Amino acid sequence: MTAAKAEVRGDVEIDFLAGPSEVLVVCDGTADPDLVASDLVAQAEHDPNASVVAVTADEATAAAICEAVDEQVPGREREAIIGDALDHDASGVLLARSMSEAVLFAEEYAAEHLSIQADDDEAILDRIESAGSVFLGQHTPVAAGDYASGTNHVLPTNGGAKRFGGLSVDTFLRSTTVQRLDETDLDDLSAAITTLAAAEGLEAHAESVRRRFD
Repeated sequence: MTAAKAEVRGDVEIDFLAGPSEVLVVCDGTADPDLVASDLVAQAEHDPNASVVAVTADEATAAAICEAVDEQVPGREREAIIGDALDHDASGVLLARSMSEAVLFAEEYAAEHLSIQADDDEAILDRIESAGSVFLGQHTPVAAGDYASGTNHVLPTNGGAKRFGGLSVDTFLRSTTVQRLDETDLDDLSAAITTLAAAEGLEAHAESVRRRFD
């Protein structure tokens, strides 16, 4: 799909080029390592270049996630693809010095899919501004967003969530702005308009405002 978009880009409008797929799980010591691992493995089966990452400040949880991943991979239908994705340089289980540092990493990473599995998940969400789609709590797997919960999963990757959101109906809409000022409104704005117009050397712009008060 991405290759097809790249081929026609410039000739027709597209949303954006995305991929490889990404998931970041931010978790604390209350998270179930088996469920975190299942989300990592699920995302890894997309593509050998998929990025699957978990970050936590709890060392025991980090170790348990690694063990759970090792247990869940053997026997999968796409085991080879999963293995390649897990071995990829962009994948891993990271140990932060604090949950605040884990959140800072999540914001910098700006993941396509961000799963928050922590006791104070909504408090963590309040500190996140850059993510394609967020999945809160242990009963909200990323697969729900892929297939059934209703969100679009054409999402920005590779840090794109810092600049734009996922595909939505807004992508296909065109907007027009409309303004109406009365005399008082224009009077309130006149100093700003004429000052900026003068700074740009556009004297006629300023005059179009002044004439309305002559």
